[in-house]
Amino acid sequence: MKTYLLVIALSLVNMFSSFASRKAELDIQFFDQKENRLATYNAYGGTIKILKDGKDYRTFDSHFDFNETIKGLELGTYTIVYRTIFLQDERVEVKINKYKIYYQMICFNCLDYSQENYVPVIDRLKDGESYSIHLESRGCFHSTQESITISRNNSIYSIKWDEVTKELTSEDLKIIEHFEMELAHASSFWGCTTKDNYRVSYNDELTSYEDAGCRWHGSFYLRECLFGND
Repeated sequence: MKTYLLVIALSLVNMFSSFASRKAELDIQFFDQKENRLATYNAYGGTIKILKDGKDYRTFDSHFDFNETIKGLELGTYTIVYRTIFLQDERVEVKINKYKIYYQMICFNCLDYSQENYVPVIDRLKDGESYSIHLESRGCFHSTQESITISRNNSIYSIKWDEVTKELTSEDLKIIEHFEMELAHASSFWGCTTKDNYRVSYNDELTSYEDAGCRWHGSFYLRECLFGND
């Protein structure tokens, strides 16, 4: 009988110890807006701050990992504070009310276009005008050049990318507008041996940008959106 009671007592102790040691986990996953899926490559390299109920809880650097996991969390309201590649500060709130694993996506390459002050050239283009974007990409094993010309004639917009031409739809115009807004942040992209240099020429206005981050891939996604994978 004593042995039986001892077994029950030890079981209860183990059970309560197990409950006492249970904590929640927060798995932060990096979302790639361009690919419209979770990042499958080294996406985010920056500082992430965690607040608990509005107070500083933890700060750490993400070294270009696919995700970050924070263990040993008590119940409460947590806020993930991070900076995108466009140097915009973002906050995501996670309410932890159970001891389980929580998954939260954060977008490292999203941009709130409605908050941008920069007016893209395509939005300033008058009838009969055109502007050009010259791209030169250099890396350890490559050196390429591409030329883009965008024109407006009789309120019809068209693009010539090297030797390929296309009449632009309203959706295409929005894509180019967003591309230009992102390009305006290119000076904040760094950390890669490959450098993509853009020169935007419109009338007497010439603006240069350098993307040295290997994470934006602006011209690649622009061409893919406008012309597909051809």
